[in-house]
Amino acid sequence: MRFGVPIVLVLLPLSWFLLLRALPVGNLTIDTFPAMKEMVRLGELKGPEREIMLVLFLSVALWVGGAWLEGFLNLPDTLLSSAVVAIGAVALLSIEEVVDWNDLKGVNWGVFFVIGAGLTLGNALDKTGAGNWFAGILAPTLEGLPYLVVLSVLVLTGFALTQFMNNVTLGAILAPVLITLGEAAGIAPIRLVLPTIIAVALAFMLPSASARMTLVAVTGAVSNKTMLRAGWIVGLPSALFVLLFFYMMSLLGWI
Repeated sequence: MRFGVPIVLVLLPLSWFLLLRALPVGNLTIDTFPAMKEMVRLGELKGPEREIMLVLFLSVALWVGGAWLEGFLNLPDTLLSSAVVAIGAVALLSIEEVVDWNDLKGVNWGVFFVIGAGLTLGNALDKTGAGNWFAGILAPTLEGLPYLVVLSVLVLTGFALTQFMNNVTLGAILAPVLITLGEAAGIAPIRLVLPTIIAVALAFMLPSASARMTLVAVTGAVSNKTMLRAGWIVGLPSALFVLLFFYMMSLLGWI
């Protein structure tokens, strides 16, 4: 939170400001009457709807506090991991017949395979020693370089690569390599991993960059040209801010 919250507090209004400049929308009015009419027609929440809300709330709570709860209750590690919680939520809703296979068929399973492949590849780099080998090659080039130079290369490279690769996959691949690289070069790994992974999250330019951009693209409401332009205008200043932020943190001795 020490790093994430300040970055969000700056990037959120900055992104809003830049998007309005990149894609001016003028004065728009939204007719809420159809939505209100539909809400009246649907009436109050029914049993299955309440159950979905409850399961969603519990899932989010466990995703956020699962690790702490494991330690507090002395539970086995990963018992309340994100994957276990997600599978448990789907299983519960399926047993209660709130959702069925027809609902699950609409899920884009390809996204899960892409993310899973990236996590597997990242783990393989760590387990096989390939990450150590790659880090050993790069480490000598980092020795003696100012932190600002190293930070600039990592942040801008991560930002560029994530526009063409799924950001979760890229993060899973880079993280173990950067940890090993930092240890080999005598740099605290957090000083390399944290800014790079945050830069990797700035994936706004192409549908392949992240699941959220894929969802935007499949609606057909935003053309690839518009997405590319808006992603560039928002993403590059954001990446430069991340670079400057972590450099200032290093000067203050906070990272």
